[in-house]
Amino acid sequence: MASALPSLEEENYLRMSLLLTGISPRAVRVLFDHEFAPECLYSSLKKEYYNLNKLKKTHRINQTQWDLLFPPSQGVPDSKMFDITLMMTLLRNLTSINPSHDGFDRLPKSTETTLGADLARIKFYRNRLAHLDDAKIDQVSFITDWNDVTIVYAIGRVGGHQFQLECDNLKNKTLDQTSHEIMLEIKSSNDEIRELKQSLNSLKKEIEISQQDDIPRNVRDDHEDDIRDWEKDDETFVETRASEYVMSCLSECNIAVVTGSSGTGKSFLIHHAALELHRQKCFDIIPLSFVTAPSDLIRYKSKIRNQVFVIDDICGKRAINVHCVNIWKDFPEKLKSIFQLNSVETEETIRTKLLISCRLQVFNDSQFKCLKLFTENAFDLQTEPLCLLPDERLLVIKKYLTSEKINHVIDHLCDFDFFPLLCKMSKNLSFDKLKLLFTSPIETIKEDIEYMIESDNYQLCALILCILFEE
Repeated sequence: MASALPSLEEENYLRMSLLLTGISPRAVRVLFDHEFAPECLYSSLKKEYYNLNKLKKTHRINQTQWDLLFPPSQGVPDSKMFDITLMMTLLRNLTSINPSHDGFDRLPKSTETTLGADLARIKFYRNRLAHLDDAKIDQVSFITDWNDVTIVYAIGRVGGHQFQLECDNLKNKTLDQTSHEIMLEIKSSNDEIRELKQSLNSLKKEIEISQQDDIPRNVRDDHEDDIRDWEKDDETFVETRASEYVMSCLSECNIAVVTGSSGTGKSFLIHHAALELHRQKCFDIIPLSFVTAPSDLIRYKSKIRNQVFVIDDICGKRAINVHCVNIWKDFPEKLKSIFQLNSVETEETIRTKLLISCRLQVFNDSQFKCLKLFTENAFDLQTEPLCLLPDERLLVIKKYLTSEKINHVIDHLCDFDFFPLLCKMSKNLSFDKLKLLFTSPIETIKEDIEYMIESDNYQLCALILCILFEE
């Protein structure tokens, strides 16, 4: 027995559903790929990490969408996996597309034909379609809505002329209730509704977690300031065999102590490792002062979220701080219980990691050697197989200098262990000062200090205060 044909109202609903859940996402993806070129999508997202993280913290991006932007499995993001909601969020927050007169969340006037207005128009009608309970649209509403979405060329302007032709064809083609295409699109709509419900549940869970934060708001704000600085510095980070080795070891151990002389990139490496743990596995980053670290670590330890604690220059900079060592000695069992590896770990297992930078003169002190939990997990950046290779040094300096300036010092890239520090100091130097920095860095620093003594008392006072407070 033949199935009854759909009513005119049902057919209107099917056409609108095909338009808004089938054609419009593909049109928006064309615009998205124009704004975020697929071949450099990951680097574009990485540069916008701070802004994306703010969107995540304000629940404009949920955890499922975050995993698409920064895949936990160390894969690369693919816009084909992004739903229209995520693409619109990125387009309106990370591009120069301006909103319509009434913003992105209201139906714009028909006279507004900007990209921002068209995106708002598509969003408005998609939301309205999702709230229709009886899967019917009367003829008057259909003609009005269809004209607003397509005759004003919204989808065509967003995706291109071929989408306008596709819309025109959809409006006039014969629909059959048993059409395989229609059934697939309706199923797609139902899947989207389920995804929205999952996103809502994920949002509720994130809100619950944020309400259980043990870290005071003012302390959390300070942490975010530190992390923001790390993210800015991370734009010049170059993956080396040392960074890759440390990251691989962190999958098997929960503590990493990176050692080396001043200027070898210890802090830079552990900051990068912390950021990668956050990007790849959603670890919460907790920067700690070496003075209050032991008590803060125990106080801020969470039972419901993955955390990575980061301590720069543990137990002192120029010389060992015996008082700090003694404080750490008081917590051996507690620390072991916090950072021990579980014999069986699942996706639900809560993990806590500790990243530490430590200067060699402190690490080699007999007092520090008593802290077995730290000395057993050390990575020395000045020894094989972790020291910088010539090719790695060249990649690093390219982040700071032009090719012309690099050629000026190319024969001196391997002269000093504190090469990363020299690179940071090399920005904006003249050719003569650049050559002096890479051949006689100590003399260069002495000259700068002598200049301060003679002509800039304010800078000299600032330098003395930094030395006194070990900054």
